[in-house]
Amino acid sequence: TMPILTSRGCPYRCSFCASFLVAKGYRRRSPEKVVDEIEYYYRHHGVRNFAFYDDALLLRKHKHIIPILEGIISRKIRANFHTPNGLHAREIDVELADKMFRAGVKTIHLSFETANPQRLQDMNSKVTPDDLRMATENLEQVGFQRKRIEAYVLVGLPGQLLEEMVESMLAVHRLGIKIRLSEFSPIPGTREWERALQLEEMPEDADLLLTNNSVYAINQGTEKFRLIEQLRFLSRILNQAVDLGINLANDSALAQSINRGINQLLKLK
Repeated sequence: TMPILTSRGCPYRCSFCASFLVAKGYRRRSPEKVVDEIEYYYRHHGVRNFAFYDDALLLRKHKHIIPILEGIISRKIRANFHTPNGLHAREIDVELADKMFRAGVKTIHLSFETANPQRLQDMNSKVTPDDLRMATENLEQVGFQRKRIEAYVLVGLPGQLLEEMVESMLAVHRLGIKIRLSEFSPIPGTREWERALQLEEMPEDADLLLTNNSVYAINQGTEKFRLIEQLRFLSRILNQAVDLGINLANDSALAQSINRGINQLLKLK
């Protein structure tokens, strides 16, 4: 899979993200030049899979991603396209969803983070549960299968309660799409870094190697690590249910079973 970067930076200021620190400002490449690059590697090097790694791929879509997708379609570039970074769900209307489908987008990861209204406001997050629902419906309308769509759920934020994390996971599951857990990693210069310091979840002289999300939970102690492990297990169960066409959150008998599991998680606090 070949990585493609059509823009740099992000104008949003989500409290957990350091994109604005890494790339100063927001800059876009010409849609035509992006398509030229894709076509070159497609026709001359046999590349059949491309991954867009933009932080804000759908921003100003009518001047950027839509012309790129139209160019891919018109030049008959029959490749597979992937979106490993979270897509801004509110930008996905039927027009954009249709062009994504026709251009060959195969893997879709939607940015969601949380279903908690207060947390959304605190994080400056840009996607609500209703935005996620509308994006899912638009994608399904043009041909995408719900079980092929994933949404990022952020877990392990400073002061984040287990109930919030579980409810956010269930909000995704209710839509019949899959959960992709995004484990929090505190980054210097972000508001969540400052919040973690204020809550004394880490020392001011924290080793940055130990704040990476692959080890951050372990470094916070056995209880936090066990909690994250249980959330991973729950996400696997919910995602397997999606593959089977079962909605655990809506089926009354199965909902009782999942609630018992959630209660076990709550005892870990």
